[in-house]
Amino acid sequence: MIKSVKATRRGGKRSGAGRPSTWSTNDIKAIRVPCLLVDQLLEIARYLDGQECFPRPFYSFEDEDSKDFDALKAMQLNYLHSCAGALTHQNNQLRIEIESLKAELKSAKKRRLRLI
Repeated sequence: MIKSVKATRRGGKRSGAGRPSTWSTNDIKAIRVPCLLVDQLLEIARYLDGQECFPRPFYSFEDEDSKDFDALKAMQLNYLHSCAGALTHQNNQLRIEIESLKAELKSAKKRRLRLI
């Protein structure tokens, strides 16, 4: 015997339900990576997201004479650090702009309610 389905307002997707995201953006995607790289990749992702700040490696001129110094890696790290800094700055500027737009929208809603 088939039971009739009631049209109730229970279950399903609801706005505002669930734990808030820890990321700056709500547009996220799960990926599969090797277990050995998970911690390092999360550290890099959180750094690029602007949630963490760790000091960049600094290579002094004395390090260039050592046999372990890798000039290409040093240049890549320097480039990535400058890109991450620029992205962090843009991210912070966008957050400020979003907050100001939210405040303007809130005040516009209040003004509209006063007129009605």
